Amino acid sequence: MAYDFDRVIERRHTESSKWRKYGEDVIPLWVADMDFASPAPVIRALRERVEHGVFGYGYNLERSRSTTSSPTVSRRSTAGASSPTRWC
Repeated sequence: MAYDFDRVIERRHTESSKWRKYGEDVIPLWVADMDFASPAPVIRALRERVEHGVFGYGYNLERSRSTTSSPTVSRRSTAGASSPTRWC
């Protein structure tokens, strides 16, 4: 999939803090703020979500159980606390 990273998008009047901080004679390169359009698949996914109309919490519970809190649980385990084998 090809993306157009050469297209210049004027950001000075788009509420971008890096472009508002300095005058016209400075090109701000100090922050990871993208100055190119998002890829079409990202825009498409966002549109689909917006058209759905519900913006509540949504996540994969099974995946979150296996990936969240592991550093915290490890620290607590070494401090003498036991870690549960099952979260819910």
